[in-house]
Amino acid sequence: MTFDTAGTYPYYCQFHGGPGGDGMAGVISVTGGGGTPSPAGGGGGTPSPAGGGGGPVAETAPVLPQTATPLPFIAGAGALLLGLGLWLGRRRLAR
Repeated sequence: MTFDTAGTYPYYCQFHGGPGGDGMAGVISVTGGGGTPSPAGGGGGTPSPAGGGGGPVAETAPVLPQTATPLPFIAGAGALLLGLGLWLGRRRLAR
């Protein structure tokens, strides 16, 4: 992703964050750069220090599948297993 203008750009994780900086969220601060970015791997020579040349550039990561299991499903499964355990325990004691 390339930012064409300087500014602040908020972002957040759609599964673990929210607008306004809740959870997994942050802000990208873009300052003005000088010139155009050079292609990766080209040119050779000594690398320039941070902030020296090239425009503001950011790369995005690939989108990952949702890994969070919905809480109602976990709570329901836990209640079901607890009830089954209590029922089996009483049945065993009744013998």
